[in-house]
Amino acid sequence: MTAYEFFLKHAGFSYNPATETRQQAKRRCAKEMAAAERKGRDIGLRFLWMPDWDEPGSEVCEAYLESELKACLCGIEGATPEYRRVIEAELAMEAQK
Repeated sequence: MTAYEFFLKHAGFSYNPATETRQQAKRRCAKEMAAAERKGRDIGLRFLWMPDWDEPGSEVCEAYLESELKACLCGIEGATPEYRRVIEAELAMEAQK
């Protein structure tokens, strides 16, 4: 399964119905996430998962470039391996802005 196919299957999407269809938006978002994941890997972006001490039973994911924190998401509950990959791609998008 390619990265695009993975995100097409597992990631969410948003869209403006005035400018694109749901299917177009889903494909666009999957391409954007696959590209962000690839570029994040190419530039050496690293992810750290740890317990979220403010919300027991949930986790925090932080994205680092070298030693600098670039993006973070807290309060993640019940993350499957697939959901972790989606979260990491979303943080990679954020970190590259």
